[in-house]
Amino acid sequence: MNLYCNPIKKQGDFADPFVLRYNGKYYLYCTNPDIRCWSSDNLVDWELEGPTINSDTFPSLVPFAPEVVYWNGVFYMYTSPNGMGHYVLKSKSATGPFYAVTGNIAHCIDGSVFIDDDGKWYFYWADESGILGCEMNSPTEFGEVVNTGAYMHGWTEGPMVVKENGIYYMTYTGNHYLSKGYRINAAKSRHPLKGYKDCSCNPIIVHTEEPWVGLGHSSTVYGPDMLTRYIFYHNINPDRSRDLNIDIIILDESVHVLGPTNFPQPVPRLPDFSDNMISNKSVENWDLLKGKWEIYNGFRIAYPNFWCLSTHTLYTESGVIEFNLSVMSGEGTYGVSIGDFCIVMDTASNLVKLTGQDGTTLHECIIPYEYLHHALHCLRLRYDRDGIHLYIDGRKATEFNVPICAGGQIGYFSEGPIIEMGYTAFNSGDAKNATEELFVPVPCSVSLNEKMHKKIKLNVAQTEEYVFSVECKEVQKDRASLIVTIDGNDTEPAFIKASCDIAIYTLTLSRGLHEMSIVLSDGLHCPSTLYVHKNGKNEHIVRKIRSFGPYDKQCWGDIDLPHFKAGLNFKGRAKSEHASIGIIFRASELSDGGEGDDKRLGINFFIGYCISLEYNRVVLTRHRYDEKELLSKKINYCCADIHNLNIQIDINDIKVFINNCDAAVIEYHDPSPILFGRSGIRVKDYEIDYATFYKL
Repeated sequence: MNLYCNPIKKQGDFADPFVLRYNGKYYLYCTNPDIRCWSSDNLVDWELEGPTINSDTFPSLVPFAPEVVYWNGVFYMYTSPNGMGHYVLKSKSATGPFYAVTGNIAHCIDGSVFIDDDGKWYFYWADESGILGCEMNSPTEFGEVVNTGAYMHGWTEGPMVVKENGIYYMTYTGNHYLSKGYRINAAKSRHPLKGYKDCSCNPIIVHTEEPWVGLGHSSTVYGPDMLTRYIFYHNINPDRSRDLNIDIIILDESVHVLGPTNFPQPVPRLPDFSDNMISNKSVENWDLLKGKWEIYNGFRIAYPNFWCLSTHTLYTESGVIEFNLSVMSGEGTYGVSIGDFCIVMDTASNLVKLTGQDGTTLHECIIPYEYLHHALHCLRLRYDRDGIHLYIDGRKATEFNVPICAGGQIGYFSEGPIIEMGYTAFNSGDAKNATEELFVPVPCSVSLNEKMHKKIKLNVAQTEEYVFSVECKEVQKDRASLIVTIDGNDTEPAFIKASCDIAIYTLTLSRGLHEMSIVLSDGLHCPSTLYVHKNGKNEHIVRKIRSFGPYDKQCWGDIDLPHFKAGLNFKGRAKSEHASIGIIFRASELSDGGEGDDKRLGINFFIGYCISLEYNRVVLTRHRYDEKELLSKKINYCCADIHNLNIQIDINDIKVFINNCDAAVIEYHDPSPILFGRSGIRVKDYEIDYATFYKL
């Protein structure tokens, strides 16, 4: 299996990457003085096309975060020179040259366009208050400003919106671009402009350990298989240049990235069949049933009274098909065929028909926006046993409640006009289940169904011992056995212990790609999730601390075991009644905030937990670069008077003790826990004179 490894492209300054898919090819644009463009057929290998703007377009300025939208034969570019407001540029080619068609329309930086299924345009950009947006009256006209609700508790930028199953998914970036904790979040809404709510797994991309840090400013695009989405983003180097990275992104109840990864991954899957229609093999891929064709100006031209069918047949009853076609000249009907059905378009209207083999109309719809037949359009069909979903240029147009049978052929036809045929492809598989065929990089969580057998594909970076944590209901601790079949070989992981809903095992995995299945014993009911992560070390840590604070956090040692104890003895002083001092645990991806590594701004910039002593209360919080209070309890001491804090962690059960008391002041069971990370201390508006942190 071919592999790639992030970063996939270096030494070209790939800041703020945006990828456009057009006619089966990918075009990459980044922040640089001449907006250089790269092209690719597979998302991994990129070839430089050259500059897309003239040197005098923005003299002495660098165009930030260019994005390109294709609409009815025209490419529109949106960019903000030096972050001082946006301009709209226009071209007939994805590689330019682009020429400005507006003056400065303002709207700060990082402009992004989304076109909805009904043809309405929306523009998004960065602002101190978060991500703002507006409806557009045309590609160059911008309406009333709306706050989308997407915000990262500080400077927020790099928005992009993708729609799936009626839900709008936004990805966006926060923290300063020079910070190690530059990161990507996701939010969802039922409206394209407002009401975006953070996804529970935020940040979806973050990595703060040198040298691969500062991951941010993303764009999302379908891969060559037309089923799997990929997210592009950059990392930052010591010289402030940026490299290019790519990972799989999944949009469902939440947003999940299989990564971020910086070890070898399977390259994006190619379609079962594809043809750019102008290669030497194109004639072999098609049966010309009637009419004539030729190659002209990068397309295959078909003359009137034409019909061709693919020599390759559809493999399964579910999959995706892509056609690219336009009318070169003439009037009349034309379209594509799939098995026993045809999708018929008429140059005289926006009407789209689905017809049967005898020409009977089975379904019809009107494209609800201006549709220029002489412009190249992408018709993509997702099909399964329930019917066909038709997307035009990425926008859902209609559904046909007819099944497509395996063994059918695809084709093009024309009864009047001369048509241009571009990239054509099909791929087997259901988009709903495509994720089951993906290799998931470790550490990871894998959702399990209610069956007792589950096929899992894992990609392991290093050969070592891993923890398998199985989340389920009513674990029977005395018979919680697990059988794992790895690459055809059965093995039984060592059982460590269990809580009421999670059983813990250890197993050594070798580096590379593995297919496995698990068989759960009767002692594990209704499995829901499998967590796989590195095993921790049984280490005793003691750290003496002096002059720490007033805002800071630090961790020591290796990854914590699933069960451990930690404590903090300290003396210090609160700077205000909002001050706190505490232990962080299961902590990872620690970062400070802003350009200058601001410790106060970044006090919540980590993933994990914190148990804190505040004025007259003890508080348990969960952190994902924010702070969510899980439980608190009032106590009779002020922060300055308490000198001892202890925690006892047993898988997903948390107990907190203060001042060496035998009774826990807080007991908390987390049903959706963070299961790995390191331990340390955190102070907020508090100065430590001296302290001792220890872990057992």
